[in-house]
Amino acid sequence: MPSWLIRYLPTALLVGAIGYGLWWVVDLRADNILLAADKVDLETKLALRDAQLLQAAKIRMIDGEYRALVEAERQEWEQLRRELQNMEGSDEPLDDYFGAVAERLWP
Repeated sequence: MPSWLIRYLPTALLVGAIGYGLWWVVDLRADNILLAADKVDLETKLALRDAQLLQAAKIRMIDGEYRALVEAERQEWEQLRRELQNMEGSDEPLDDYFGAVAERLWP
């Protein structure tokens, strides 16, 4: 084995180790930058999903209120229909004028 190889071997190993360490640190920094960008992207998507869920919850609440109002109105009309059917003379035929109007409205 040549003497110069033995003489410079520790220096070459040290330079190689320092080079590998620098490469590792630079690669680690690049990975951290990519991970930070991914984190920002995922946080943005998560915020969008949260906003969509909040909007869906509001829509569901409004829809529930609307359905309750429609049901209340339906019950009011049903009550009115029952009252009209139970009124005195509800089974009597309509006079000619109201009969003609009813035929035009409900053929």
